[in-house]
Amino acid sequence: DFDELLDLSTMLTNQFRTINRVLFSAYPATIESATLIESQDINEKRVKVLQEADDLFTQKLKNSQNYEKIWQSPVVLLPISINQSENESIVLRPISSREAMTADVYPLPIQLIDDYLAELKNGEIPVSGVFYDLTNKPPGTIEWE
Repeated sequence: DFDELLDLSTMLTNQFRTINRVLFSAYPATIESATLIESQDINEKRVKVLQEADDLFTQKLKNSQNYEKIWQSPVVLLPISINQSENESIVLRPISSREAMTADVYPLPIQLIDDYLAELKNGEIPVSGVFYDLTNKPPGTIEWE
């Protein structure tokens, strides 16, 4: 239930000052299967993965009824591998806002996420995990730094 996930995200970020992001794993994965990929720099391969993942997500949004309702939707490359893959993960961050001082997570339809995941798995974009950022602003910023 999306509303329960948002309530949980708000509760966690309000109750614990050390938490400023809450992510939902869209891939079937557990935190135990996640590994930090160290020493990542900006290079052509990583930029290409991010560009392709972002373009695919943007196309999915444009083909749905949701594109015009979303204010921004950054896609973030995260140096975390799932299930011992050599590939990194991505984070989807669709938000709605009127003035950018506050921003709310945009509730994506589950079918849109499922379609995106299916195309990622069948395509040539090397991604090991997909996360959905459930953090409102504040405490999380809109983009990831």
